[in-house]
Amino acid sequence: MIKKIYDKLNALPAWISYVAVFLACFITSIPLIINFDSMVKSMLEAYSSAGIDVSSFLSALSPAWKYIVAVISAFVSWGFMELIAAVVYSFFIRSGYRSRGQRYYSTSVRYSYALYRTVTGLYSLTAIWAPQAYNYGYGILNFIMLTAVFTVCYLGIKEECVNDLNVFNVYYRLFNIYFIFEGVITVLDLILTLTDASYGVGAKVVSGVMAALVLGTGALLYFTVFKKLKKEQTDARNDYRPPSPPPSRGGDDEIFRGYGV
Repeated sequence: MIKKIYDKLNALPAWISYVAVFLACFITSIPLIINFDSMVKSMLEAYSSAGIDVSSFLSALSPAWKYIVAVISAFVSWGFMELIAAVVYSFFIRSGYRSRGQRYYSTSVRYSYALYRTVTGLYSLTAIWAPQAYNYGYGILNFIMLTAVFTVCYLGIKEECVNDLNVFNVYYRLFNIYFIFEGVITVLDLILTLTDASYGVGAKVVSGVMAALVLGTGALLYFTVFKKLKKEQTDARNDYRPPSPPPSRGGDDEIFRGYGV
């Protein structure tokens, strides 16, 4: 079912995937637009307390500048996504691409990233009217969405883009990199939160929940997706038969035989 969804998305014109990513990144920038004036005011106060007068510069900013900054921010987010996708692409190249290759992969990643950015971007709007809910919930939602989108995307494109003989090895490397990074960040955050008295009970609870979530998600993926892909790769390697070498041509044999070879 997942593959059918990606097949339909790849059947759409390519430019739609670019628009989807840009709109999703722009949605994430909406809180920046709304809070832009208060940010400028805070900057003025910070510079003023440091004895630096930048009021003439900041006050002269056009009202449209907030939208320009939001658009630039959207493009930066998009560019960062493309950079990460290019790095992951190298893992696919080493595994041996299959039929549709890079175009199928790139388009699928863009739609997946657009979904991730749209959901987290809409949730970030809570920072406007419920900043506590945003501070406590955004990290958890971001991890859940990123992990889910990464897993679903890989399962959806593996038949088209990843060599059956390495379908587990590729996921294994990406899985390790992702969870090692998340694990280190989560453990450091937990230690800092528990040892710093300035953090309240709510922050400590959220930090503990995040650590348990990372550990639990890693275990869940190991016993489900991890083992499934391992079996698929093992079966593919057991069934693999190397292609037969091309038959030798008699004329070549006669030529070399004439030289005593």
